[in-house]
Amino acid sequence: MKVLRALIAGLMLETVWADNEPGRSALSLDEATRKVVRSNQGRVLGARTEKQDDDREVHVIRLLSPDGRRVQHFRVDPETGEVLGRSSEAH
Repeated sequence: MKVLRALIAGLMLETVWADNEPGRSALSLDEATRKVVRSNQGRVLGARTEKQDDDREVHVIRLLSPDGRRVQHFRVDPETGEVLGRSSEAH
């Protein structure tokens, strides 16, 4: 039982440490993708994290509209979770 408590305490400490690492995103790419899919209908075509010109990261998620006619691009700020921009193109 002591070993189990020590393991749990170690994992909790590691989680806290990881959350405070400089450069670590508050919102992972997977979480950002789920957020975009929840608020928009469509099928995920791709998702990636890009560095902007100012060295900040942004999550870019591509969705195919339910009718299959448009590809939507969403840009999400990993620090705030805010959708920074949305554009679409005919497919």
